[in-house]
Amino acid sequence: MSGAKVPFFALLIFLLTALSCAPHQVPARGDPIRVGQVKNEELSLREIPLERYIAGVLEKEVRADWPLEALKAQAVAARTYALYRKSKPRDSQFDVLSDTTDQVFESDENHAPSIVRAVLETEGQTLQSKGRVFEAFFHSCCGGTSESADAVWPGNHPAPLVEVHEDPYCSACPPAHWKYRVSLKDFEKRLEQSDRPSTGWSGVVVSERDASGRVESATLTSTSRKSLPLSGIELRKILGNTNVKSTLFDITENGDDLVFEGRGSGHGVGMCQWGAKGMAEHGKSYREILEFYYPGADIVSLSAEAPAAPAVSSQDKIIEDLERPK
Repeated sequence: MSGAKVPFFALLIFLLTALSCAPHQVPARGDPIRVGQVKNEELSLREIPLERYIAGVLEKEVRADWPLEALKAQAVAARTYALYRKSKPRDSQFDVLSDTTDQVFESDENHAPSIVRAVLETEGQTLQSKGRVFEAFFHSCCGGTSESADAVWPGNHPAPLVEVHEDPYCSACPPAHWKYRVSLKDFEKRLEQSDRPSTGWSGVVVSERDASGRVESATLTSTSRKSLPLSGIELRKILGNTNVKSTLFDITENGDDLVFEGRGSGHGVGMCQWGAKGMAEHGKSYREILEFYYPGADIVSLSAEAPAAPAVSSQDKIIEDLERPK
């Protein structure tokens, strides 16, 4: 059977393009992580090699088309968090859950080449403070200011998690600015569902903010009964975390409605994922990204006896570089 011949170079380009776009697998390396998944109130368990688990976290926590350095920073942070939880399991049956309780995880073993590359190029690398891995928290978007872990989860947190600093890199994130409007009637229903006094309130005011500007406490006001204090975290939970996306908000009254206007999405502690993307787009390496969001932490390889050199750029220098005229 005869036909037109395909030029060799055209065939080569086709094959290389197909290979670069095809899903890839991460080698089954690293100690297994016990992953629990709750579905229909039933718990299922899986043991997954560490590096494959990290690829599965990247698949759900970030986007494969983000800059490679941002993906690498996420890989190191996720690996650090996983190993911390492995050392202090949530349950006797599992180390982590596959939802936002810990890190969102996708069990498919086939991943975009960029995700596989990010995992392999940082394989075994973790963040450590005083020689130990720690809960390397991260979140979607800080809204321009980080939060101290002490303000969200009172306790004894390592230094890389407690510093509050400005973040000029996440302004492009979708929830950089948001607004949520709720009627007082609906608000009372939410209070009732949360087993709190639900009637007779005339409004809500911010009564105290923490060092990052987030709402530390708010007060339900009334002319006929005593006021009711709520923490910013409680208030956000009552109204729904997808509605009130962070505790970095203001409250105003408009007729019979309460209007919440805020910035960012998530708790604000540790690495801002959209900020990491912004830093990578400004030419920062994953080491510089990690130093910015976990100041003072060392990047350590699991196979190394001594820590690798920490990232060289301080937060002030990074902000200075960003603001310097181009």
